Amino acid sequence: MKRIDIIYEKLKELTEETGVTTDNLADALGLTRANVSNDLNKLCEEGKAIKEGTKPVIYRAAQANETATPPIALDSFLLKNPSLFPAVEQAKAAVLYPPKGMPILILGETGTGKSMFAGLIHQYAIEMERMPKNSPFIIFNCADYANNPQLLLGQLFGAKKGAYTGADGDKAGLIEKANDGILFLDEVHRLPPEGQEIFFTFMDTGAYRRLGETDIERSSKVLIISATTENPDSSLLKTFTRRIPMIIRMPNLDERNMEERFNLISQFFREESARLGKPISVSINSMKSFLSYHCPNNVGQLKTDIQLACAKAYADFISNKKDLIKINSTDLPPYIREGLYLETEHRQLWTKLIGINKRYCIFDSIEENILFEEDEETIYDMIDLRVHELKSQGVPSEVLEQEMEKDIQEYFSSYLRSVNQHIDFSNLESMVSRDIIRVVEEIIQFSEDKLGKTFSNKIRYGMAVHISNSIERIKRGKKIINPQLNKIRIEHNEEFTTAVDCLKIINRVLDITMPIDEAGFLAMFFIFHEGAIDKSKNNVAVIIIAHGLSTATSMAEAANSLLETKYAIGINAPLDEQPQQVIEKLKNYLKETAIESDILFLVDMGSLTNFGEEIEKDFSIRTKTIPLVSTLHVIEATRKAMLGYSLEEVYEDTLEVNE
Repeated sequence: MKRIDIIYEKLKELTEETGVTTDNLADALGLTRANVSNDLNKLCEEGKAIKEGTKPVIYRAAQANETATPPIALDSFLLKNPSLFPAVEQAKAAVLYPPKGMPILILGETGTGKSMFAGLIHQYAIEMERMPKNSPFIIFNCADYANNPQLLLGQLFGAKKGAYTGADGDKAGLIEKANDGILFLDEVHRLPPEGQEIFFTFMDTGAYRRLGETDIERSSKVLIISATTENPDSSLLKTFTRRIPMIIRMPNLDERNMEERFNLISQFFREESARLGKPISVSINSMKSFLSYHCPNNVGQLKTDIQLACAKAYADFISNKKDLIKINSTDLPPYIREGLYLETEHRQLWTKLIGINKRYCIFDSIEENILFEEDEETIYDMIDLRVHELKSQGVPSEVLEQEMEKDIQEYFSSYLRSVNQHIDFSNLESMVSRDIIRVVEEIIQFSEDKLGKTFSNKIRYGMAVHISNSIERIKRGKKIINPQLNKIRIEHNEEFTTAVDCLKIINRVLDITMPIDEAGFLAMFFIFHEGAIDKSKNNVAVIIIAHGLSTATSMAEAANSLLETKYAIGINAPLDEQPQQVIEKLKNYLKETAIESDILFLVDMGSLTNFGEEIEKDFSIRTKTIPLVSTLHVIEATRKAMLGYSLEEVYEDTLEVNE
């Protein structure tokens, strides 16, 4: 059974009463969010699924009486580009407006997709039977003839023989050729004033004359769509814009969310795969770079950069007779690779979109969904490759150390999240030896007693596979080096000393000598177990208070979702509530939950910044407050609090988010 069929069957099972989100379905099936999202959109296009609502988007299986008609182009486009909802709704309204539609002006920077969107509008007009199936769609760039107004007008409206030098015969214009269709005028701000005046008449009456004609008045039924990168108030006559009531703005690439950018990148790679006739493998670091680097020329530049990367990879594929077309981050220009380091706050979003433990995204024009090559490399391979990559790029040693700390933490956190919580530990014998399973059981028993924690099968499974990999590495004569060993020893001393004792158990049972660096890796399993919340410790509470009906709870929900926990608490402060009402709500919450730990308050502004003092006085607990917070502050504070950091440490580290 294909993956999309599995997803469809699960969707039907989960949506008998209510809908389901992409995340719910991905978690239920153990698939990456990106693959599930792609398949759900395809099911919607096929009429097998229904998409409802926004934030979160809910999917459900279509009922028998809900069989959809063939998908509308603009609707399919909207599924993967939700930020263009206003533009799509405006375009539909303009096309359907009686009797023959409404002229449209599309505003947007270079590369935002204005001409592509105009093409979709034409397709929509045909689908809604507002235009015949063979209706023309003609594109004309006014800048091409901006220095020759007469020639420009001749191109648009046609010309009579002798109307200007070179007019050797009667010539039909684009207005005439576009009859019953759409004429798209790009860079319309380059249309000369006299051309605008003629257009006024045409848009008002549908009548025009060829250049040089005085005795014949012609007519054409054409929907005019124009586009400009300029401010229409400064470069177009106001009388011209008054005749275009429907003005649509295309957002910049930076204004679109990362999931939309991911969809665009996937689409462009799939197009290149079709052009080359072969699948294209793109490394995860390359994908992260494309997802985050700055594109001053928007979608157009993103597409061009992807084409150039594919061209370079294809040349390497041909000249070196390689088996696959592969794009690695080291092959990309520096300005694209910078995306890996400029946007570190995207790490959690990368994991949501791409998944974890993946090496390559594989794009194939035949396969509409993205395939992934699983990452079979160990933590040691990851460190070797990452250090080599960073050093080859001339990254300073202090930055390299910071990046390695984040990568090691992300590796273990992601690795443990990828292990099915309900895995049958007894089946592990098919993957590792019985001796390793036995030593893991002894290690777990010892660590639970020493640390006062209970470890799930996820930890047992992950640790068994990791120890097996480390033994294989030692047998191959490769060194085990942990670049964060000293930092782990200092910041997580209890887990580290426990891991050192675990090394002694491994050495005794397996008759092997493990280096001390391995203790740092084993300690990470103890640090990251089950979200890294140690119930035996009095962790710092993280409470967000912000003005608005749902601002605080939304930030808490975002952080909790990304960190897969329910740790952060949000308390909303509606604008119609007095500060005293809000603090009473906070006090009631503290009494109901009997919180005795230190509290970090993350607030937005105003009187909320003073709540900490009153709470300290009434509850005899320590607090600190950070104002003007963002979701990034909430994520960092929650992450550090979960790891058992002190109030001062959580406070200081969260403040650094602004730096």
